[in-house]
Amino acid sequence: MKNVELSLTSVDEYGTRKAINGWIALGVLFVIGAIGLSAVRFHSYGLAIFCLIVVLISIFGFYQLGPKIVAVAQLFGANRGNLVGQGLLWRNPLYAIHKVSTRSDISRTPVAKINDKSGNPIMAAMQGQWYVERPADSVFNIDKSVNEYVSEVFSVCLRIIISRYDYDGNSNVIVDRDKTTEKKESLEGEEVEELYLRTSNKVISEEMRSLAQERLNIAGVKVVTANLVDLAYAPEIASAMLRVQQANAYLNARTKLVKGATDVVIQTVAKLEESNNKTNVELDKQQKASLASNLLLVLSSDTSPQPVISLDN
Repeated sequence: MKNVELSLTSVDEYGTRKAINGWIALGVLFVIGAIGLSAVRFHSYGLAIFCLIVVLISIFGFYQLGPKIVAVAQLFGANRGNLVGQGLLWRNPLYAIHKVSTRSDISRTPVAKINDKSGNPIMAAMQGQWYVERPADSVFNIDKSVNEYVSEVFSVCLRIIISRYDYDGNSNVIVDRDKTTEKKESLEGEEVEELYLRTSNKVISEEMRSLAQERLNIAGVKVVTANLVDLAYAPEIASAMLRVQQANAYLNARTKLVKGATDVVIQTVAKLEESNNKTNVELDKQQKASLASNLLLVLSSDTSPQPVISLDN
């Protein structure tokens, strides 16, 4: 997981300013209260009542903010910017505030059944790390909580990404197990790598992150990482796809075995012909064919060869 430096002073179109220290405001209220008591002593009841009203109203302006929490302020529905700070703070008592966390969070979508590019049902989920970069946008631009909005966007991005790619190449082609991707010819004649959900995690994760970021910009959210999790075939086709994978593995293994055996036969015949002058061993075409056939049978067989001794003179 990436280390991200989160800032409480994220600037957006609504502006950000430092909140008033609550302890200073509390000291001012004590002074106003003392003035009100002195006014009563000197029979200045109008001033005393005014000081009492100011103190009572100002008490409702105290609030607290923890680390990496921003208060988005509104006055009768109009935005008054972002208030940042920590501990006991004070604002205009007429302000309504929405506390927004700018801490890093992780959201994970439920495991869903989605068809991949070839139409095969895939069970998959998406997990992403994110944080709120512009607090006011997360309050004014969306009509639900940020966590719920992010989860819904992640679910949509997951379906889009799964539908763009195949789970792997085993559902439609026989692949070489030494390769993690296939190469195809592009329109310009250049070789391009074929991406699969199972084998191209890094590229697909970055594409998923970009796709989610594009849709979450309106909410002031910064997407740090996005990854596929719980990726597997749906239960109804899992056994069938397992047989496909086993068949591909078997055919690829036999192909390599036959290729190796053929190379051994070619080298053997070539060596015998090169050493003809030293060993005085001459092979005609029929003998070469018989030798090649026997060697291929021995090298390609799954069982140990059983020697047969000819009794012909």
